[in-house]
Amino acid sequence: MQMWKVVGMAAVGLVVVGCKSDVKRFVKLDTLKAQAYTAGSGDCDKIAKNYAGWKSKYGTEYKSLQKKLNAKYHGKAEIEKAFGSNAEQMAKNKKIVLGSLFKCMNNDAYRKAVESH
Repeated sequence: MQMWKVVGMAAVGLVVVGCKSDVKRFVKLDTLKAQAYTAGSGDCDKIAKNYAGWKSKYGTEYKSLQKKLNAKYHGKAEIEKAFGSNAEQMAKNKKIVLGSLFKCMNNDAYRKAVESH
């Protein structure tokens, strides 16, 4: 009977570690996305090019992890708990992306890069 308890506890531990690694990977990809936006130094054509490069390299993985995490965590409290100390970084990333969005939304190259995602 003890063996089953140990196996069960190990399985639960693996699930928790897997979820944490998904969160860490998502934060890393989101930070790389924000860096693509800042690498253009305010030039919307450069931002579009950098974002398109990020998207072609990481876009599929990012969307997959986003979908997986959205299915797992519901509500603001659960999301904040899951992201823990990374919540501040995610807020910074969001601010960068939204700032570029408002600045560059009338730029054709930027709009094309974002809409094709």
